[in-house]
Amino acid sequence: MALSNKKSPNSQPYRMLILAPYDGFEIMINKVIADRKDILADVYQAPVDHVEAVLSGLNLNKYEVVICRGRSSYIASQIVDLPVVTVEFSPMDILRGLRLAATNQKKMAFVSFFKMEETIRFLANFMNIPESTFIVPPAPESNEEMQQLILDLHMEYGVDLFIGDGACMRTARQYGFDYILITSGSECIESALSSAIEICDMGRALVAKNSFYRSALLNTGYHFAIFKEDKDLCDTNITRSIAGNQVITSMKSHISAVLRHGSINYIAESVSGNFKIKGTLFEQDNIRYVLFICFEAFKINKHLSGFVSYREPPELSEDLRLVNSVSSLSKLLTETMKHAPGLTPVIITGSQGSGKTTFARSIYLSGAYTQSSLAEIDCKSINKKNLSSLICDDVSPLYETNTVLILKNLDAMPIELQQEFADSISGMEFKRRIKIIATVSGKLTELIPAKKLSSDLAYLINGHTVDIPPLHNNIDLISSIARSYLNELNQTLPEQLAGFEPAALDKLAAFNWNYGITQFKLTIKRLASNASSAFITEAAVEAVLSEYQAAPIIESVSDNCIELNGSLEDITHKVILKVLDEEDMNQCRAAKRLGISRMTVWKHLNEKKPSTPPRIKNSISSLFAVFIRKQGA
Repeated sequence: MALSNKKSPNSQPYRMLILAPYDGFEIMINKVIADRKDILADVYQAPVDHVEAVLSGLNLNKYEVVICRGRSSYIASQIVDLPVVTVEFSPMDILRGLRLAATNQKKMAFVSFFKMEETIRFLANFMNIPESTFIVPPAPESNEEMQQLILDLHMEYGVDLFIGDGACMRTARQYGFDYILITSGSECIESALSSAIEICDMGRALVAKNSFYRSALLNTGYHFAIFKEDKDLCDTNITRSIAGNQVITSMKSHISAVLRHGSINYIAESVSGNFKIKGTLFEQDNIRYVLFICFEAFKINKHLSGFVSYREPPELSEDLRLVNSVSSLSKLLTETMKHAPGLTPVIITGSQGSGKTTFARSIYLSGAYTQSSLAEIDCKSINKKNLSSLICDDVSPLYETNTVLILKNLDAMPIELQQEFADSISGMEFKRRIKIIATVSGKLTELIPAKKLSSDLAYLINGHTVDIPPLHNNIDLISSIARSYLNELNQTLPEQLAGFEPAALDKLAAFNWNYGITQFKLTIKRLASNASSAFITEAAVEAVLSEYQAAPIIESVSDNCIELNGSLEDITHKVILKVLDEEDMNQCRAAKRLGISRMTVWKHLNEKKPSTPPRIKNSISSLFAVFIRKQGA
């Protein structure tokens, strides 16, 4: 197929970066583009393990498209934002290799990163090459796999001739084996150049058509980025830097959410600060694009970051699956969405550890405001200073619009602070901007008379009340949750489990789960991991539950109080565990908040301290010590 000398729309040469994995490919490329007046190309020789180094040392702004071969294309697409075109192998390339191999009496193997197993077998059969003389193993995924595969084929199958691409050739040559290099012919190179030109033309047409809109965006003073729905970056004025790359990566991760909802608002973090970003979907010429506008940087108030956390829908999907898997909870969720649509507030009541936060997150995921992040406030951690930050800081979630705010453990906030909070928000008309979901341990009719919940605050945030049934003595709830979670675990277990003995479920239902669903799920996970048969037995449940009963219950202490007895190492250990608890056991967030490495957090979470009280050393109770204050989880 001959490639025509197509002129670009603005008569400027197409600027291409071409990476050649070996000498022969570079020679072939230069031969094909030698007489082309419409292509301005830089050709660099870069084996697959040198691609990243070569790209990092180039000014990529000079180019419109990158052309690579084989696995180099995958690596390049992960590094650069330019479109990447792959020079493929054709059946003719394979046929040339087979013809060379047919004259050789050695046992051969086709080993390469390209995946053309069916084509190879068809052509070998067409040329009457006996199947006993050649092997086509699965394509390796890395150079290390390539090396191991070639050695295994030689040792186990007696293969002495290896046929493949440049990576196969280098490895075979390294070990002294014979090889035949399969190269991409000129027809494949010309096809790739044609695709690259089409991509360049599309990009130039898009830039020309939207030049007015780009000028308007630039005049706003905001940073922006435009993506196609397949996450290809079309245009941006965000400079290339560590912070800029972090923001662009964040935008790419939110494209799917914009495609689902039409628009979203979220906060992106970078080394230079935090940014409010708005994403909007629009369509042009039957192609969907996503426009992100990046507003000014701001600093999160350190007092806010200590008790306010933001969560995205994907990380909460397990909560919704759990609720929907339990018929009684699923029915309760449906009724809640019917009686509390839109921004109608919800108060969730129930016993300690009944799963109120899980249910609250499910309300958020089932509503119309998942285009914005979910803000969660742990009211147990609120003191006078924290409350002032929540009310006065301009980045407080109280001042967002069309979003959801969960007030966890509202009754754990001191009653005088609850009253101050009620007085402060009474004139905000927040019900028109945000949906508030509050969780409390107990019933409103008991908490308000006992002065554990401010009647003024309850009045302000009450729109619909939901009572979550307890786990204790609830065989239907225990059975549904246990079976649902076991189905999830079965996806990772080496041997599938069929379920529970009826008596085992009875034992689980009769147990008093002091730490709620979190403790219950960890118990199911341990039972599943140690199961010796297809069913989890009553004896296995009794053995695990007896350890819980033997472990003393740790007395609850104030969230804002850390005992300072012991060595500096012991105190450090307590602080790290407390922050982990407040961050829902997320090691990355805890490490960032403390200014230490994630490895340090992991070490403190897993090691046994010599001076730690014996009850913490218990292999079971230690799992739940860090959850003791998560009353509403």
